[in-house]
Amino acid sequence: MVVGLVTTLAVLPGAGASASTTSAGNAAVVSSESSPYGKVLMVGSGTYSGYSLYAFDRNTPGACTTTKVTVQKMQLSCTGPESDTTADWPALTTVGKPVAGPGVDQRLLGTMHRTDIDADQVTYAGRLLYLFDTKPHVFQGENFMETALPLPPWHGLWYLVSAGNGTPAVGPVPVSTEKIPNGPTVLAAAMFQGMGATPITVYTYSKDKKDYSMCSGACALSWPPVLTTAPPQAVGLPAASLGEGKRSDGTEQLTYEGKPLYFYSGEVPQLDPATGNPLNPATIGTGNGLATGGGHFSIVPAPTS
Repeated sequence: MVVGLVTTLAVLPGAGASASTTSAGNAAVVSSESSPYGKVLMVGSGTYSGYSLYAFDRNTPGACTTTKVTVQKMQLSCTGPESDTTADWPALTTVGKPVAGPGVDQRLLGTMHRTDIDADQVTYAGRLLYLFDTKPHVFQGENFMETALPLPPWHGLWYLVSAGNGTPAVGPVPVSTEKIPNGPTVLAAAMFQGMGATPITVYTYSKDKKDYSMCSGACALSWPPVLTTAPPQAVGLPAASLGEGKRSDGTEQLTYEGKPLYFYSGEVPQLDPATGNPLNPATIGTGNGLATGGGHFSIVPAPTS
């Protein structure tokens, strides 16, 4: 369970601050650091030196818009929630070309001009980079799934970024079971690893082939794949039932009995009314039976023995 999450969000570096994370007139430096999730990106200079960097799965290259949503007047797509000065995910901006520190590939560094904040945001392998943590080297935003919290409707996942190639550095994602309220016991995958881990309902897609996903592009934004960068971890399940399948973008997706696993971006959470934190189980299988692209998504019944 995520402990003290609402309190944590109130003191992030973006709260009441501008989006800039570099000293005036200086180019941003991006370096690598060791983490439980492998070598990942961090800020290499300035006020937030040592703070880990994150990417958002809905910030897709080439999909930048300035479309506004009505809730709290936030920006959507690659503009991101940090366009609000009280944002929890401030953008890593730069004055001039960003500089690669130790362990970072200069060829993967770039920028995207953000008209909403009138600044250049740093990218790595085309992914926009953001901060989140309350202090250096703590990885609190790892595998942060917004749909499990009462947040504005961005409905996406935040993850650390691999220093090697810019892919999601999700680390090991344990798969266990949870009993849906007034429903069956189903499979769930742990998210929020940086805050203690919380099980989130997972799904399979009827159009998938063995160990291969047929859900990409817009489908994968609504149904984020359960990615992994480590051997599968089965908790209360037969270890042999879990595996991995390579996606079209080269990332690895967890599978159950050969079926790729997904989250649902519209998942309805169960929250403690006193703290705002997810309960256990945190989600209720909102996406069960929904149709997409000629197929449908289903919760995964837990094995009976």
